[in-house]
Formats: sequence, C-alpha cells, structure tokens
Amino acid sequence: RHYPGTMRQRDWRRHSRLLVPLVVIVLLIYYYWTRGNKKTEMTDKASKPTSLRAEGKDFLLHGKPFRIFSGAIHYFRVVPAYWRDRLLKLKAMGLNTVETYVAWNVHEPYPGTFQFSGQYDVTAFIELAHSMGLYVILRPGPYICAEWEFGGLPGWLLADPTMMIRSTHSLFMDSVRKYFDHLIPKVVSLQASKGGPIIAVQIENEYGSFGSNTRYVQKISDMLVACGIEELLFTSDNEGGLHRGQLVGVFKTINFQTNPEKMLESLKKVQGRERPLLVTEYWSGWFDHWGEKHHTLPIKDIIETVGKILDMGASINFYMFHGGTNFGLMNGANYDDKYQPTVTSYDYDAPLSEAGDITLKFLELRELILKHSKELRLDVPPNSPKSSYGKVTLNRMILLVDVLYHLPSISTDRVGPMEMLPRIQLYGYILYRTMFSNGLGSVQINGAKDYGLLMIDSKPIRVIERHEQQELNVGHKQKSGVLDLLVENSGRINYGSKMGKERKGIEGSVLLDGKAAAGWTIYSLEFLPEFLNDVLTGALWKKAEFEKGMAPAFYRGTFTVSDPPTDTFLKMSGWTKGVVVINGSVLGRFWNIGPQQTLYVPAPWLIQGANVIVVFCLGQPQPDFSVELVDAPILG
Repeated sequence: RHYPGTMRQRDWRRHSRLLVPLVVIVLLIYYYWTRGNKKTEMTDKASKPTSLRAEGKDFLLHGKPFRIFSGAIHYFRVVPAYWRDRLLKLKAMGLNTVETYVAWNVHEPYPGTFQFSGQYDVTAFIELAHSMGLYVILRPGPYICAEWEFGGLPGWLLADPTMMIRSTHSLFMDSVRKYFDHLIPKVVSLQASKGGPIIAVQIENEYGSFGSNTRYVQKISDMLVACGIEELLFTSDNEGGLHRGQLVGVFKTINFQTNPEKMLESLKKVQGRERPLLVTEYWSGWFDHWGEKHHTLPIKDIIETVGKILDMGASINFYMFHGGTNFGLMNGANYDDKYQPTVTSYDYDAPLSEAGDITLKFLELRELILKHSKELRLDVPPNSPKSSYGKVTLNRMILLVDVLYHLPSISTDRVGPMEMLPRIQLYGYILYRTMFSNGLGSVQINGAKDYGLLMIDSKPIRVIERHEQQELNVGHKQKSGVLDLLVENSGRINYGSKMGKERKGIEGSVLLDGKAAAGWTIYSLEFLPEFLNDVLTGALWKKAEFEKGMAPAFYRGTFTVSDPPTDTFLKMSGWTKGVVVINGSVLGRFWNIGPQQTLYVPAPWLIQGANVIVVFCLGQPQPDFSVELVDAPILG
C-alpha cells in the first residue's frame, strides 16, 4: 500500500512533469523537420530550370529565343475526328502553339468516377499536337471559366452545404487533390523537359477577378509541382485582377481585347520591365447569351490591336482560335444584373468558325502574323463540305408525363435542389410533383433556378422564371389535382461571386395558398444514355398531333443520308425551347428567343443510312412538327 506523499510517488510526479514537455519538443522537431524536407523537395522541383524560360525581355526555349504565337482550341468542344483538321489550320495561320483548358467536370462527372477517352482524351489531343510540330500551353484549372458549365467545376461539389469553391476549404482542396492525382500523371511525360510539347502550365485561372487569397493560389501551385509539373508556371488575369491574388516570383500574363498599350503597360508595372510580355487571352471575338444580340468583332479592329501587340514584341494567344460547340448541356452562364445563360454555339466570331471554316478574319491575321513570325508558311487547308438534307418531320411523340416512371425518383416531404438529392442530379430538368385537394389559388416558389413550367394535371399554366421569390396566380377551382413544377438547369454561372450559390432546381420552399406543401415526388430528367436507349427507342411513341398549349414532350423523326455524311446545321424555326438529340447523343439546346437559330451537326455524329432526331420541347412545337437541315449556320 502506498500513501500520498511517499518518496516513490514524489519522484514519479517530478519525472512525469519533465517527460511530457520533452515528448512535445521531440514531436515538434520531427514535424518541422519532415515539413521542411517536403518544402525543400517541392522548392527543388519548382526551382529546376524550365524548358521555357521567362528571363530578360524574350522567352528562351531550350536556351534559344522563342516567341509564342498561340491559339486556343478546347478539345472537349470539338469532335475528335476533327482535331487534326483544326490543328492543321492553326498552323496554317502561322501559329506554333495550341492552348487548351482542361474541364474538370467532364473528366470527373461524379465523385471518384473518371473518364479520359473519346472527346475527353486530353492526352491524345496533346500527343496529336506534338506529332504535328506544335507546342502546348496547358490550363488545368481547377477553375477554367471558359463560358463552360460552372466554369469547369463539377456540380457535385455543391452537394455539401458547407462547400466553399476556389478556396482553401478542406472539402474543396481534397477534391482538387484527388482530381489532380488522376489528371496530372497523364500529362507529366508530355512536358517539354521530357521531350513532349507542353511548355507552360497555368495556375488556376483569372483568380484576381474572384478573390485575393494567395494561400489558395499557392496551394494549387504546390499541388501541380508535387504531381510532377516542371514547366513554366504562370497566372493570367484581366487588368483589374492583376493586383489581386498574385504569387511573388510566378510569371504573370494578361487578358484583354482593346487598348493594348495601356494593358501591356499595366502588366509591366506589376511584373517588371525586364520580363517577356504574354497576352494569354487576346479575345478575338465574344460569346452570346440567349435573348441578346450576336456578337462580332470587326476585322479592322482586331488587325489594328494585334498589330500593336506584335509591334510591342509581345507573345500572343488568340482566345479563341476555334471556339467549337457547347455540346450536350454544358453551356455556362453569367450574372450581370440578371441571369444570362450562354447559347449552344461557341463560334465566338473566332478566326476559325464553329464548323472549322476559314474566315476572312483568319486570312487577314495570317498575313499579319507571317510578317512577325519565322514559322514555315503552310498552304491554307480547304473547308469541310456542308450539306442541306432538307426538312425532316418529327411525326412521333411521347408526353413527358408518360415516361416519368422511367426516370429516377424519390419521395420526400420537401423540395430541394438537384445537387442535394440522395442520387445527385447535375444537368437537365427536375420535376417536383405533389397533390392538392382543396382547390388552388396561388403557388409561391422560393429560389427557382432557372426556367420552367407550372402544370396542373399535366397542362401548362404558368412559366417559372429565375427569381428569389415568384408568386404565380393559378386560379384552379376544381378541388383536387396534380401540381407539377418542371425546372431546367439552364447552365451554372461560370464567372463571378455568385458561382458558389448555383444549386439548381428549387432551393427554398413552395407554398400553396400560403401554406408549405408536403408529400412531393421528385423526378430527374438528365438525358442519360440509359434513358435515351431504353425509352426513346421503345414502343411508347404515338402519332404527333398539334394542339394549343401542348405539354412538354419528345418528338422523333428520321432522315436518310445516302452518301458519306457531311456537316450540316439543324434549323429549329417555330419550336420554342428545349434540347436536341441526334442518334442518341445530346447535341445541345435551342430557344426561339435567339440569337442562335441553327445547331451545328458535325458529320461524325451522322451515319450513312437512317438517322434519328429526337427533340424535347418544353413548349409549343412547330405546327407541322418539321425541322430543317441546312448547309449554313444562322447565329444571329
């Protein structure tokens, strides 16, 4: 038996008081030693001489003076069969480099599910550019803007209500790290230091227009280096963003369209006058929003501005050289006083058209560039043939309500956004259904994004628009009925401070005559392959018959291509709003408010023989259910 205060206990207490601090000191020494080793290893990687060096007023590539003449092509906006054609035309304009973004949301469509094949095979695109003698500037994000859905971020990030995108928030950074762990190893061996074409890699994208957290930008930089990136790292911003969120010692570049003297002077002030000048984005045109005018940039303006950029000795990347198409449901959106969804075409009024055609802008720029470039002059390749396949009648139809039982659904007591469903929905339409039994005078919808219809007993009653709060007078006098709220994700915002709040569907509550509604069934229409294959090719179709106030429906028709297919354009005159599917693949959206009136259909999407067109129309179809395949685009 030992009593308090014995000699043995007093010795143990004295020794334990000394032992605890000693253990803490040892652990701290070990932590900082390992942390320092990791930092030293990363610093060693980052400080290793890059193939492209930004020292002095000129770039050096492998020790020799080099000037970047680059053009942007996004592999995910172009069918792979046309990659070579687009790259060959890029070379023919006198360019020596292709720049591309990498869109996270196409490579990791769901958490932990990765795809790098077909149109998303970024490695194949870079290897092809290399085989054609082109260098590559890679912009892997994680955020890319690009007028692409959610700026390239995957919508499933928003499933967590605490998510803070483009920040050091642990959930976001962990997701980026897992993505980079899959992406970067695919391009490491394609760096110039290893005999590949990649000469520069961008850190994040235009972060100065979003925030000023340099810790976040540094962490993205560190991740790239840790994954094996050895080439020149750089940032790009517009003039206003140059002064925010920049990393000391990292090469800076600028994005603009006009006033080159002022813009490049601003870059010199931030970067120093003894560094090369690079315009990472010279905006060669602009993009369009639904319901607004079609944008073009006059040739004389572009020639004057580019001429000044080149006369000042700067390197340049044309954003875009070739815009391509927002295939599927992948268009982005902006918010400038109001929500502005981007159209399906990403023609951009670029030197190479959406269909890959040489433009007068291309020819004028080619002559200008070849005065400043020592690149080998190539002949201008021919344009691809186009065909007018004529009118196609979509004479079979299925009402949306008749295929609901084929769609994923859940039962719940309250509505909510698509990203927070037990089975995450990312794109397309979401339908909220409930019953009422005492008549219905008004419906108040809080936080609907973005556009849709209120229907009672499958009949359209009112249009749903994007508002914080929208009260719709219904005036339904019959006691009981079925209320459907069909809401479209028209494209997540891709730029600005509102991005992090882009959950789609209905975020808030729905009040029926002032009372919260319960007992909902929620259906997801995403145009997934299994739905398109199982339902839209099944036996549910009936003869299409026109009537006023038609409910949302699918319409189907076929046309025959006798010879090998060529590019064409689908004219949607008379149809209101919806989505087009060609031979089982989602082509894109249409909307009669314009400016875009035709959808580009690339020849590789067609077959020699019978081709199937399916149109999902939210509102009224063309009275005779016809569409027309023409040989030229109508963009505005």
